[in-house]
Amino acid sequence: MDPIRVGCATASESTAGHIIHLDSVPVYLPDGSKFGDLTMITNTRCSTSWGVVVGPVGPNRKVYVVARRPADHAVTISWYAGTYTSTYGWELSTAPGCVYIEAYVQTPTGNGPTARTQCL
Repeated sequence: MDPIRVGCATASESTAGHIIHLDSVPVYLPDGSKFGDLTMITNTRCSTSWGVVVGPVGPNRKVYVVARRPADHAVTISWYAGTYTSTYGWELSTAPGCVYIEAYVQTPTGNGPTARTQCL
């Protein structure tokens, strides 16, 4: 689900102290240069987690954000290739177990390596 549409986040990530940034890892382009950072975010009120990638997105750089919950193999996949400076993914409930977030950048030359947060 979209964390903004269901009220667990806002576009500015400020929802009255319920938002916690759990883990952050670098995201790289296919050529090995750094694109930006993937941050795993949780909302304690909603008991959900999702990822946000901050980096220079554009029409030739599609960012994929994947949330995974190993306990029941649940997966959400989202992507963005517009002009906003960040990309956020769909959320998963943390009630059934830990969630981890993956992200990678797709360019005309291929896919960059997959970045992965801890399972929290």
